[in-house]
Amino acid sequence: MIEKILQPVSDRVFASPSIFRLKERFNRFSAVKDEFLNELSLPKGRLLEIGCSVGTCASVVVPMDRLSYVGIDIDPAYIELARKQCPAGEFYAMDARRLSFENQSFDRVLFFSVLHHFDQSLALSSLAEVRRVLKPEGLVLVAEPIVSNALNRFLLSIDRGRFVRSVDGYRELFIEFSERRSSVFEYWPYRLASFVLQPKEVQ
Repeated sequence: MIEKILQPVSDRVFASPSIFRLKERFNRFSAVKDEFLNELSLPKGRLLEIGCSVGTCASVVVPMDRLSYVGIDIDPAYIELARKQCPAGEFYAMDARRLSFENQSFDRVLFFSVLHHFDQSLALSSLAEVRRVLKPEGLVLVAEPIVSNALNRFLLSIDRGRFVRSVDGYRELFIEFSERRSSVFEYWPYRLASFVLQPKEVQ
């Protein structure tokens, strides 16, 4: 009951890019960097992040000295702050279901804590577009929260995450891809499920 009361309040509060940026300072992005260290160790390449928000994750996780980074988010105010916070990257206000990039133009695509904000239809449409812009040998890197206790559920609900899934629940979204590996790792104050995906044609 309290979650339903607080959700509209959190929606308004975190709509402010500055407040959202302040909240992200408490996140343990180094754990995400460690989780995908091997997949991000390319000598060069192009990486797209879906739902980049204000660019805090990218500034920690993505080696922009080696990888050309592009971040998209639906919120133009978030993108404006991301450009200031992370000048080494490119940022665009864009709908993940309609990406304005050429076919097979990215080596890596990152979803960090985004799909739990997407309902089934939005998630599947976005992943289909990702499949289009991903190179045949490219990889999709996914890290999403899973609920392990009541506190987790509460914190995620007020963080506007309406579609937190189980590990298998996230797997149901990956119909365009095969799974190279998966894991569960600690990320305060909850755990994240990680997936490394490749286009199904690549085995």
